[in-house]
Amino acid sequence: MAEAKTLANLIQAEFPFVVPEGTEVECLALPDGRSVPVLVHQSARAFRYRINVAAGGEVRVIVPKRGSRRRALQFAREHAAWIARQVRRMAHRRPKMPRALGPGDPILFRGEWVPALLKIEDGAPTISLADQSMAFAEIGSDLASAASQILIGVAERELPPRARELAALHGCALSDVVVRDLKASWGRCQHARRPSTDGARISLNWRLVQAPPTVSDYVILHELMHIREMNHSDRFWKQVAGVCPAYRDAERWLKQFRHRVLG
Repeated sequence: MAEAKTLANLIQAEFPFVVPEGTEVECLALPDGRSVPVLVHQSARAFRYRINVAAGGEVRVIVPKRGSRRRALQFAREHAAWIARQVRRMAHRRPKMPRALGPGDPILFRGEWVPALLKIEDGAPTISLADQSMAFAEIGSDLASAASQILIGVAERELPPRARELAALHGCALSDVVVRDLKASWGRCQHARRPSTDGARISLNWRLVQAPPTVSDYVILHELMHIREMNHSDRFWKQVAGVCPAYRDAERWLKQFRHRVLG
């Protein structure tokens, strides 16, 4: 397992992905001589083995509840030629984030592309993103770090109150909401030990302020529904659909733009 993860990390320069908790990483040799990391994920909702190659280039084998990792790898090897074609296709389609954010370059903010503007006010550099600005003592040619600080500030001011508002609206007990630099997810829910008296703790990725408000709300509602169902069963998705009927549209946005938010 450790060797597989090490190899996966080395390949991430070409195939950027995150490894969700509970997912095993294996290595698959393709017919063209390359090797790619394969994420083996068991799903209680799956009825058969299937392979997904996402826009970021990651290869994921979905294993049914009664399936095995061994059969999953065999299934991937049987479809190695198809996987190779899909990986090449996704590599051509995958959006490339600029190595540096320069003055005037576009950045996602609340679902819209806005320019990162650099101004000098009273001798100090000021970065502006739409209606948000921040002054800095000094700044380099790459504005990404400064832009991140602005977005984190917006997230810390706006996301926790919105989460508490939605929790109250849907009757979900919430003890705390924190904004974090999550690398592998948009949000997390830590269930209370005593659901009847304690509220759950929600962690939200600060990059959610780069998404449209409807998408940000979906992620919050997704985590709140984990208070009722700490899994991704059919019962859970019915809860999600009940509070966010357009959740599939939000999921599509997250998959499409996840490589266009700041790292």
